[in-house]
Amino acid sequence: MRIFTRLTCFCLCIVIAASMVSCTTGQGGHTSAGLSISLTSDKDAIFANGADAVTFTVIDNSSREDVTSASVIYMLSEDGSSSQTSASFSTETPGSYTFYAEYSGARSSEISVTAIMEDAEGITLHVSKNSIYNDGGDFTVITLTDADGNDVTDVGTFYADGKQLEDNLFSTTKGSLTPVVISAAIGSIPVSDTEAVTATSSYQFSSRSLLEEITRTNCQYCPIMQQVIAELATDNPQIVIAYNVHNTVSDVYTGHYTSVTRNFSTAFSDFMMPAMSDRYTAAPKTFFNRSKDNHTASPNLTQEFRDRALGGPRDVAIALCTESVEQTVRVEATIGTKKDFSGRVVAVLVDNGLTTSSNYRVMRAYYPSVEGQPQTFTAGQTVRFSADFDLTQLNVTAVENCEVIVFVTDDADGLCEIVQVAGIGEKKGY
Repeated sequence: MRIFTRLTCFCLCIVIAASMVSCTTGQGGHTSAGLSISLTSDKDAIFANGADAVTFTVIDNSSREDVTSASVIYMLSEDGSSSQTSASFSTETPGSYTFYAEYSGARSSEISVTAIMEDAEGITLHVSKNSIYNDGGDFTVITLTDADGNDVTDVGTFYADGKQLEDNLFSTTKGSLTPVVISAAIGSIPVSDTEAVTATSSYQFSSRSLLEEITRTNCQYCPIMQQVIAELATDNPQIVIAYNVHNTVSDVYTGHYTSVTRNFSTAFSDFMMPAMSDRYTAAPKTFFNRSKDNHTASPNLTQEFRDRALGGPRDVAIALCTESVEQTVRVEATIGTKKDFSGRVVAVLVDNGLTTSSNYRVMRAYYPSVEGQPQTFTAGQTVRFSADFDLTQLNVTAVENCEVIVFVTDDADGLCEIVQVAGIGEKKGY
């Protein structure tokens, strides 16, 4: 796994797994008596030279135990037949290969690995954005795809104006009127196309808002707010980042939550509704940008929230990188600011693996707390924030169903300045 030293983070390669009994099932995956497993790979692309290899890992999603040595890994053929392979795979034949694992009667979902020759023909270079803020915290993500659309970034080497980069991220503290040329090579062979990226201090930050929803099972008005959240989730890019907190009387706790999540749910209710005697049972409760004013359930809130998000502050930005390392979800965030203020940083681990609409981005844990970590921000200077979520303490459906939300609040009014969300193994600039 490649180390991205600029953000001290790693790229998690393809992570696709079997779902638990109550979560969505990936292609080819099934459970056995409540057991589900995940098959992951340390790369999603290798050279077809017989030496470069991908290593597989099998995880029991309930115990978070590495069960690779006790599992059988299979490679699928185009005709649907399968053949047993080992936990390490290499080949001299280019192509896309599909694998799955079996353990104690459970089968994982399928993952793919692309093997290519040391040849840049048909390889296309992409950048996530063509303009970045030159504070050293913002970045553009460089990726490579082959002629069939497979991600082959893992076998590339990347350059900015001819200077080799440490990874597939480009950031800088230098501004220039001339765009930086981003290029790549496969082995020693240059990729034909390039991209131009401008680094500037006049870069405009995005405006995104936070929506926190307290919900529960058998709640009369919760479906109205879940429809609002579902409509906001269709925005691309999302400008309102929403997640759900199930309160302590919610049936969804049974079998799917540990005391860690339940305690965080209680702490969230105490923090947002300290004066309400029924704060542990009340739902729906809708809070926008950490304001403690609750919004009465209404379908009209969808456009209201969108409008408020678009007109929100643009002084703070978050670059986010996440990874899964053994039994931990690790988060590395860089926060840029154009103003001086004192505030707090909060990370939230959310799970999309449960089945009903009210289980969209369900809170599993906060880091370091519901209130967040105190932090002083200085205009023009970046702040690094790290968070670790111990999956052995959290009954997540599967790591690939999770996302991480990071947001910053201002102590002056307690409101959220900016929020960012990323899937596990995803990297996002400002």
